[in-house]
Amino acid sequence: MTELYGIDVSQYDGYNINFATAPIKYCIVRWGYGSRPSQQDKLWEYHLEQCNDNNIPMGAYLYSYATTTGGAVAEATNLCARLDEAKAKGYTFPYWIWYDVEDSSQAQLGK
Repeated sequence: MTELYGIDVSQYDGYNINFATAPIKYCIVRWGYGSRPSQQDKLWEYHLEQCNDNNIPMGAYLYSYATTTGGAVAEATNLCARLDEAKAKGYTFPYWIWYDVEDSSQAQLGK
């Protein structure tokens, strides 16, 4: 079995990752959270640039706070718009797009 080592990154990792030397094969970059463009991760662009400059294939994710179907649709719509902007700049996302649902506020959603 082949193992691929990947990481997920967000503003909480700061500028502490050396993308040029880290033994990572892919990176899942956090776009942000929620349904508003103002909720973009502060290091989204930086992480995209680092991955691109170092030929690291990317995926992306959004940390969800949605507690209703309408909220989830709003988040997904926002994420798609932001990904379209990134793709227009030449970024690609071969490692898929992830929707991170784990916030304690979502407990009432059930499975």
